[in-house]
Amino acid sequence: AKGDGVTDDTAAFLACRDFMQTNSAYRGGRIYIPKGVYILKQTWAFTQYAAELVHNITLFGDGPQASVLDFTTATVDSDGVSFGKGTHFAIEDLSIAGARRDGISLVAGTVGSSDYSQQCRIKNVRVTLPVHGTV
Repeated sequence: AKGDGVTDDTAAFLACRDFMQTNSAYRGGRIYIPKGVYILKQTWAFTQYAAELVHNITLFGDGPQASVLDFTTATVDSDGVSFGKGTHFAIEDLSIAGARRDGISLVAGTVGSSDYSQQCRIKNVRVTLPVHGTV
């Protein structure tokens, strides 16, 4: 991802997510988002928990003023970052800007044996809404 505030970085973020969600008993890890403004045109969604798939994901940046996930040009009714039920996650030291619906979304469902998210941490995160103009 370039993080230059102009380039569509969606594909790079989805590829990173797909690598971290490899179908193994111990998937997950830490995703570092360096200083920059990253344009994402769709929800950065992490899948739900399923049997034998441990979902431990940490997203972290260089601070909410420095590392920005910008969803202002994303599709209508999309979220910023989304986690399925049963996920174990942390989001730290970054901003989520302009998500069309929710900046951070915990999604319910009927996959696996867990009906809730646990071991979740959100620390030093700024979430801002999109600026809406008139038509």
